[in-house]
Amino acid sequence: ITAGVGKVGNLECNFCELVLGEVEKLLAGNYSSSKIEEVLDQVCNVLPSALKSACTTFINQYEPELVQLLESKYPANVICQKLGICKSSERTVPTVGKVGNLECSFCDLVLGEIEKLLAGNYSTSKIEEVLDQVCNILPSALKGACVTFINQYEPELVQLLESKYP
Repeated sequence: ITAGVGKVGNLECNFCELVLGEVEKLLAGNYSSSKIEEVLDQVCNVLPSALKSACTTFINQYEPELVQLLESKYPANVICQKLGICKSSERTVPTVGKVGNLECSFCDLVLGEIEKLLAGNYSTSKIEEVLDQVCNILPSALKGACVTFINQYEPELVQLLESKYP
């Protein structure tokens, strides 16, 4: 499946809920099909830039189903379950590690935030401090996946960042 979106997995589930949470905010209670289509065309622009491509793929892949489910006023978590992206008991510790564009975009997003927080200071102590903070500045729907990502790759991240690997 294109861009790694649509497989059952916690990162995909969190991503779906993040996008649809933004859709719900933008709809502001107006669930007409024309408003839903307008919002679906705009929502990717309000996400962090590293996620825009995956968002566009997601919207393009599921647009007819999204319009129908949003018109029925289902909440984001239910829509993501009905699309088969989230399991009904998905609220477990998110896992990261499958290869695909969504995972790559997520990694780019996290590393971009790490680079900003490091602000040119690549000392081990600063890197470890930033790794402890970075997940708190991401959208809440991605925080769990971020913590898992950092925990899974921390030694490699420290080593790569110390060597100022781009």
